[in-house]
Amino acid sequence: MPPAMMRGWVGAVIVAVVAIVYLWPSFMALARKQPRPGAIFLLNLLLGWTIVGWVVAYRLATKSEFEDDLPSRRRRRSRRR
Repeated sequence: MPPAMMRGWVGAVIVAVVAIVYLWPSFMALARKQPRPGAIFLLNLLLGWTIVGWVVAYRLATKSEFEDDLPSRRRRRSRRR
């Protein structure tokens, strides 16, 4: 392969890898069957370029239903004491 073609191929692979990493929270939301994958995708697409936006999207994508119930359990326990 000529060097010019090699550079184009390597560039395409780098762009593909960066796109996959950038959209990883969206893929996780779909794979984990989150209730609002569209909202997570929009958050990831619009704010994923900031580190905070990407981390928030990832956290929402990997959040389990059990975690939603934890704060209410903590409140009930603290009231009994």
